[in-house]
Amino acid sequence: IPFHAVFFPAMIMGQNKPYSLVKEIPANEFLLLEGKKFSKSEGWFIDLDQFFTRYSSDHIRYYLAANAPETADADFSWKDFQHKVNADLVGKLGNLVNRSFVFTKKYLANKIPTISSLEDIDQEFSNNIEQASLDILNEFAHFRVRSSTTKIMYLASLANVYFDAKKPWQLVKEGKIDEAATALHLCFVCIKKLAITAFPILPTAAEKIWSMLGFSNSIATASLDELQATELCCGKELAPSEILFRKIDDAEIEREIAELHARQAACRKTVLKN
Repeated sequence: IPFHAVFFPAMIMGQNKPYSLVKEIPANEFLLLEGKKFSKSEGWFIDLDQFFTRYSSDHIRYYLAANAPETADADFSWKDFQHKVNADLVGKLGNLVNRSFVFTKKYLANKIPTISSLEDIDQEFSNNIEQASLDILNEFAHFRVRSSTTKIMYLASLANVYFDAKKPWQLVKEGKIDEAATALHLCFVCIKKLAITAFPILPTAAEKIWSMLGFSNSIATASLDELQATELCCGKELAPSEILFRKIDDAEIEREIAELHARQAACRKTVLKN
């Protein structure tokens, strides 16, 4: 903070070139590992080369964002990492995307369904999508990344609750195809919003979702306004879907914790020898 708030601006002001001065300086507290400070010399660290052979970049990006030490020190816990991946990425966002695409492929010709008349529950969900999306973007604008992840998962949860309440499988069984199509259309509207707002945290998954929706451009190369203006094309065939996140099992986490303690023990043994 002192460097970026005092020394570096002073260095910039001392130049002959008209460099821009920093306007805002978001800063975090410290991140601990299982309650202790990270220390390479003591073997208390996460081997990133090994980490990325077992997990994805979206896994760690999401966990660090959801657990960011914005106002106080935070702790990287392997069990909490597992819980957030399984409960949020798999159980909320991944579940919404998977069930929406699978249902549409099975019952709605694998095409983005057409929206018809809205019932109160549909209009309420539509309003919630718009408001939640604005809330997420506002959190990003004020550097509240941890809060933005909470609101992203809140929106995914709203969609899952809506899906369960509408029971589109029951609507199809009763011959109410238009009503089921409307419900799925709104789910895809929500999924599109989630892809846009989650991109800063989950770029790989967001791009996959965007492509699965049938869009040919990339989120990374488009402006926010362009993405927001991109409409779902009713009747357009959806691209093949895929599972976005895999579940992390207990055995994996037990191995990670055991390896962490083994690294620490090995380093202590080396220090004693020397």
